[in-house]
Amino acid sequence: MVTVGGVVVKGNDFLLVKRKVEPRKGCWCIPGGGVKLGETIRDAITREILEETGVEAEVVGVIDLCEFPPYGADVYITFLAKYRKGEATPGSNAEDAKWFSLDEIGRLEKMTSLSKLLIRKVAKNDYSLLKVHTIEEAIRELQL
Repeated sequence: MVTVGGVVVKGNDFLLVKRKVEPRKGCWCIPGGGVKLGETIRDAITREILEETGVEAEVVGVIDLCEFPPYGADVYITFLAKYRKGEATPGSNAEDAKWFSLDEIGRLEKMTSLSKLLIRKVAKNDYSLLKVHTIEEAIRELQL
């Protein structure tokens, strides 16, 4: 199974959703979800961002690939996307959707490690680490 996530940027702010369902219920994370049969990955991430947040975003490119077996996906592809229009409002599988500054993200108590790592990299304009990795490796990198 292939899933996608999007680091959506608006000025210096990042779009996050608070998960309403498992896995990671109650945690803040980047918007994303599964790719439907016959759907391109680019179409999947723009759809997922819109469904989960009410925000239309323009995909810039792929910024990460991750093996993600603990959460039911074989591959998790993360995209960088720019805000186009819309108000952040939670969709059916999100408890909340909001824009956060990097400082605010640093103070969030419940946020997925991979989302935090990817947002930090985007904030630093660091796109050097484009490799397939596991979620465990991402967590270790975040702790360094």
